[in-house]
Amino acid sequence: MVINRIVVMTSVHPRQDARILHKQCRSLLKIANEVSLIVADGLGDQNAAGIAIHDVGAPHSRVGRIWHTIRKIYSKALGLDADIYHFHDPELCAVGLLLKRHGYKVIYDVHEDYPLKVYQKHYLPRNCRGLLSAAVRIAERWCSSRFDSIVAATPEIGKFMQVANPRTVTVKNYPVVEEFLSQVEKKWEEREEAVVYAGGLMKEKGIDKCVQALEICHSAARMHLAGKFVNQNFKQGLEQTPGWKKVEFHGYLDRKRLGRLYGKCRIGIVTLQPIPSYVVSLPVKMFEYMAAGLPVIASDFPLWKEIVEAKHAGICVNPADPSEIADAIDHLLKNPITAEGMGRNGRRAVLEEYSWASQEKVLIESYRKCIS
Repeated sequence: MVINRIVVMTSVHPRQDARILHKQCRSLLKIANEVSLIVADGLGDQNAAGIAIHDVGAPHSRVGRIWHTIRKIYSKALGLDADIYHFHDPELCAVGLLLKRHGYKVIYDVHEDYPLKVYQKHYLPRNCRGLLSAAVRIAERWCSSRFDSIVAATPEIGKFMQVANPRTVTVKNYPVVEEFLSQVEKKWEEREEAVVYAGGLMKEKGIDKCVQALEICHSAARMHLAGKFVNQNFKQGLEQTPGWKKVEFHGYLDRKRLGRLYGKCRIGIVTLQPIPSYVVSLPVKMFEYMAAGLPVIASDFPLWKEIVEAKHAGICVNPADPSEIADAIDHLLKNPITAEGMGRNGRRAVLEEYSWASQEKVLIESYRKCIS
């Protein structure tokens, strides 16, 4: 099976998004003559390792994104005349439906439980969130039933979407193991006594709890933070706390620099707060830490415990309790043999179960069925 052209679309995610560009688009090059990615970030057109990136320009506001950006993406997509269109944001459902009216094959990639996320939108009146969440659920299911395939990022999302569309597959956001080969070769004693967190830097991710934990650690623990702060007031508040003196903030890092950062540290931490959409998520950073041979300190959500504790790859803690986080950090830093062993266990688990190679097969097979 060789497809002439596939067009992937996002109005929200950055062009360097790991799931979209570095995993899916590159995997799709194996079955397509041409893969294009439409984005809306204002950074211009680009060719990234064979992927043609088309930029429709960054929106100036949330309203601008909804009205103007979506129209631009639709126009650009139509002009590319692809065999299959694959979009990643619920606001692009309208684009998908219009493309279906033109007879094109369309795939909707569902990263999160968006109706559930409505409850996290603090700018919405609290008494309206329940009604709006239900409306989003109904609209998403109605749209999804009309697409040729649904790609769900987690089994939980897959169950919901299966109700709307039986052509639903689950493609988990596991890491590309090859990106982390060099990190595993680093000698443990050469690594810093440091914890690393990479990703969205916001209160819901538990960053403040990690910084508070540094204040009460008995070890010489430091922390490396990589990513972008969503709220500058939150960042400024953290900078005023005693624990921030033990933090080195790197900002956004590309894949190579992020890999090198993992190689410097002894612990990967992912203590997301117990928000409903997070409890059933599969955070890619957790698997990246494991792939890099780092023991993991993770939230004690049942789904995560089935991975981290069952594979003896780290410690699960109450993510809202800085003292538990601090104890876990101290334990792993004071017991390097145990920590290194957990890192090896996590690495082995990724190689055997949690690698992108296994998910690539599912993705390509879904395309095969879509085009046949």
